[in-house]
Amino acid sequence: MNEQRVYPLLPVARGDLAELVGGRIVSVERVDGGLTNTIHRVVLANREVLAIKHYAGGLRAYADELAMLTRLATILPVPEVVRTDER
Repeated sequence: MNEQRVYPLLPVARGDLAELVGGRIVSVERVDGGLTNTIHRVVLANREVLAIKHYAGGLRAYADELAMLTRLATILPVPEVVRTDER
């Protein structure tokens, strides 16, 4: 099955990612897969690894996923939300 993206990948500069994470970035790579969002794997100088997700579907999709992760975090192993930014 050949699934096509719902939204195009968003252009994200390394400087934008650095501003979001607040630390020195060692490496950045775009994560393949998915149909709607643009995701980057970011490794910081302290070896912390983060996934930065940019929502192409707008604020509603962002708010819905954040609410779901917050609710599920009490009962299932889900990714920890470290920071949110509605920009």
